[in-house]
This record gives sequence, C-alpha cells and structure tokens, in this order.
Amino acid sequence: MSTENDGAIWNVNPYAMAETRGELNDVKKAFKPDISDFIFALVAFALGYLFSRWVFFTWRGWGVAVFTSAYLLAVTAYMIKKEAHAKTAASWFWLVVTWAAGMSYALWENMGFSGIRAMFLFCSAVYYVLLSAGRQIMGKTGNYLLLDGINAVLLIPFRNFINQYLSFSALRKEGKRGRGLSIFIGLVLALFLLVCLIPMLERADSGGFKVVLGFFADIFRFDVLEILLYAFFAIPVAAYLFGLASGAAHNRGTDAIKPESAKKAVAALRFFHPVTAYITLGAVCGVYLVFIFSQAPYFFSAFTGRRPEGWLVYSEYARQGFFELCGVAAINLVVLTVGNVTCKKRRVESVALKAFNIGLALITLVLIATAFSKMALYIRVYGLTMP
Repeated sequence: MSTENDGAIWNVNPYAMAETRGELNDVKKAFKPDISDFIFALVAFALGYLFSRWVFFTWRGWGVAVFTSAYLLAVTAYMIKKEAHAKTAASWFWLVVTWAAGMSYALWENMGFSGIRAMFLFCSAVYYVLLSAGRQIMGKTGNYLLLDGINAVLLIPFRNFINQYLSFSALRKEGKRGRGLSIFIGLVLALFLLVCLIPMLERADSGGFKVVLGFFADIFRFDVLEILLYAFFAIPVAAYLFGLASGAAHNRGTDAIKPESAKKAVAALRFFHPVTAYITLGAVCGVYLVFIFSQAPYFFSAFTGRRPEGWLVYSEYARQGFFELCGVAAINLVVLTVGNVTCKKRRVESVALKAFNIGLALITLVLIATAFSKMALYIRVYGLTMP
C-alpha cells in the first residue's frame, strides 16, 4: 500500500498503522531504562562535557571533528544496542554527511562561513538521530523535512529531558544491580592501583615512561574552576542529547506531530492558483536567461581562465557581483520552496511546475558556479590560499 502527497510517494507509515491499533507511543508512557541506557547516560554526559569544552565556545579545529566522530559512534552504537537502528540508505547517508561536516573543521577554517556551517552540522547531527531510529513523520525523508526538524530539535529531546536521570534507576533492577556496581567498583580499584603503581614505575624509569606521562599530563592538565564551568554547561547538553536519542530509541514522545495533521497543515498552505505560480516562476526564469545570455562572454570568461576586456584588476573582477549572485541563489531556494508549497496543484500533477522547478534549479547552479569561478580565478592568479 502507498499514498501520494506533495510530489512524493510515501510508503504507509508503520507508526500511523500502529496508532489505529492504539499501540503508538505516548509521552506519558513510563520510561523503562536498562543497563545500556545507564551506560549511554554516562557517555552522554562525557559528550556534553566535550561539547562545552571543544565546541560550544569555539566551533573550530579538531575539537569539533573529534566530538562529531564520538557523537556519531555513541549514538549509532546505542541505537544498534537498543535494536532501534533503521539501517536504511538514508540513515547511512546522513551519518556520512554529518561526519564530513564535522571533519571539515579539522581541515580548514572559514570564519565568514562559520555560522552556516555550524547550523548545518547541528541540524544534520540532530536529524541523523531521528533517521537512525526511523522516526520521521512519513517514515522517510521528503517534503515534511521541516516538520521532522522541529520534532527532532525541539519536541523529542524536551519531552524526554529527564530520561538521563531516570536511567540511573536501571542499577536497582534485579539482575542488573550487580553488573552496574561491578563497573563502578572496577573503576575505583583501577584508579587506586594506578595511583599506587605510577609513582613506583616513575622511580624505575629510564626516561621514556616519563615522556609518555608528560604527554598525558599535558592533555589532562586542568583547572578546577574551569572543569566546573564546562561541567555546568555539560549538564543540560547531556540531558538534551540523551533525551533525543532515548526518545527516538524507545519511541517515546515522538508522535507530537501526527501524519494526518501534518498533511492538513501543508494542504492549508496551498492557496495560489497554478497559473499564479507558473507566471511567477516563468518570469523569474525568463529574467535570468536574458541576464545570462546578454553578457555571456563576460559571464563565462572565468571558466576559461581569462579576464574579460575592460577589467584591469582581478580582485575587482572577482568581487563584482559575487555576493549579489550568492544572495540571488539563496532567494531562488526560497522562491522554489514557497512556489511548491503554496501552489494548489502538486508538483507530481503538473508538468509545467516540474519544468519550472528544474529550470530555476539549473539556473541557480549556473549562478553559483559562475560566482565561484570568478573567485577561483582570482585565487589562482595571485597564488592565494583558500582562506
């Protein structure tokens, strides 16, 4: 069975089917943690501390890359352990996208682009959790991406905000208490033995062990007040992260936005007659085509590595219209979104609307490529670095 909406073919949502049987999750349903939830609660606090120390105040360097890798590894392992991982192509795709966005911080800095990059990394990291558990409103990525984003960023984590603290009750459960206490006792004993053994090994050392200890001492050198400050910020971050992951894994509090209500909300936005959308999108595409073809030699000269006639300075040529074209590209994305959402005729039903979507998308890509080619020519001629 399948249903069609907004230009996408949706498979019947198993959560919607469960709702008809009264099996769909409810935020009032008790959160029943086990030892894996308890362990992930501790990991979440460690991640929250890393976030506050390496990401929250700086958003640059290897700190963001390492945190992103640790975050994705921990969340994925937790989902697999809870048998909630969807293992779909979309979940693996967003795992790679999120990891690549985080690793980009270790490869280069771009302060002018930092705000957009940080927002993209945050949104993709949160959305990956929703995808990994298969909790999208329609069961897949599609035209309800914005509503899925609201669900993942706001509703699920804050509806499960205290789950991290509730997870400590897993230690009191029969059959689990001994295991939890064993972990705690093992950590205490290991710490006690290390404190006793390391000074003795230092006295018997010829110098190599001291170098290793010095290396780790530099890494873990700390100031008490500094640690308390980062730990203070780590508490809400960890609760948010654990609330999001545990809510998705336990399917608790994920149904605030119902599929039917989402469809009705989107349908209510369709108030423009198709002719209105056609005229608007057609006029915009027409203006762009006239703009491009009326100055083709100037417009595409950077692709061939040449400066057009009349331009003496490469930097002036590179800056001419660069930011305007970037702004136009952003406006085009808004126009495409609004045009498709507000048109009474859905994209799947209209050949004309499809054609205007493809045309405006291609024109936008041409504008982006042209703006970049001018800047790339400027960088190459002067031997500049990418920043």
